[in-house]
Amino acid sequence: MDALRGIAAISVAWFHFTQNGGMLGDGWVKAISAYGWLGVEVFFVISGFILPHALHQGSYKLRDYPRFIARRLIRLEPPYLASLAVAIALGYATNLVPGFRGRQFETSASDVLLHVGYLAPLFGVEWIVPAYWSLAIEFQYYLLIGLVFPAISHTRPIVRVAGFAFLSALCVTVPSQLCVSHWIPLFALGIIVYQLRVGLLPPRIFPAVLAIAACAAWLKLGILVALVGTASAVAIAYLQLRSPLACWLGDVSYSLYLLHVPLGERVALASRRIANAHGIAASVVALLVSLAGAYLLNRLVEEPAQRAAAGLRYAGGGGRYSAGQTASDSPAVLQHG
Repeated sequence: MDALRGIAAISVAWFHFTQNGGMLGDGWVKAISAYGWLGVEVFFVISGFILPHALHQGSYKLRDYPRFIARRLIRLEPPYLASLAVAIALGYATNLVPGFRGRQFETSASDVLLHVGYLAPLFGVEWIVPAYWSLAIEFQYYLLIGLVFPAISHTRPIVRVAGFAFLSALCVTVPSQLCVSHWIPLFALGIIVYQLRVGLLPPRIFPAVLAIAACAAWLKLGILVALVGTASAVAIAYLQLRSPLACWLGDVSYSLYLLHVPLGERVALASRRIANAHGIAASVVALLVSLAGAYLLNRLVEEPAQRAAAGLRYAGGGGRYSAGQTASDSPAVLQHG
């Protein structure tokens, strides 16, 4: 899981470094890097698995919903808001660079408040950091999974089927890409793996159910997304890759996702234009600087937030399962709860 989160975060970062601003000329490196955006879809599958799994471990009940949302906010908002502050500061600092000819950065207090609630696009406001769009989808998923978890985790199969029927109806009736409903097939792939892991789905049935979810993803999101999502689900279900590097990348994956655009893209462009670095070299420098920034954000903000969130326990008194790790989370944006 750590390796998958780390790979997903690096893939998205590398995509932005190599595809924006004419960093690379046409060639095989740019062609392969063009698929890095799929890392976001991998994050959705991971969140689909890890969050219900953590709720299961924490003996979550519907009465715990307010506390569950509070844990998510305590876990995720501090690093998100810190990255937002970094993005705003760097945006205005860039305006002051002599010879800067790009679009002038500007924002307002109302725009920032809409970012705090992940509401910017619903009010026609551009994201200060474009990558934030997936955080809005993840947050909507948190709101949703806390409500439907009792159904998808029920011991009676008919109730679990009803839960998936509700999710399917939501996917069909609310098609906007700004809403979690559009991405439900990917989250469902992860939920199915959760059911396998906790014994709600027999192993002999798992391939058939996974195939149904994969077909839904194909119809809704396209064959490429469906293939990547299904492969991610299979990897979560069956593969274990543990190494110090993989664990570290998993730990900083959320912070890396938050910082790679406001910090990394500026480093890439500066390396390219000021130092006249080759596009690939500039992208590597940007990735390394982003990883360093992610490490600092993780240690200074994310880890304290994670510890604070872990202190909130559900009324069911289940084992302490760290309050938040998702795809967007680091040890995801992995200890959910």
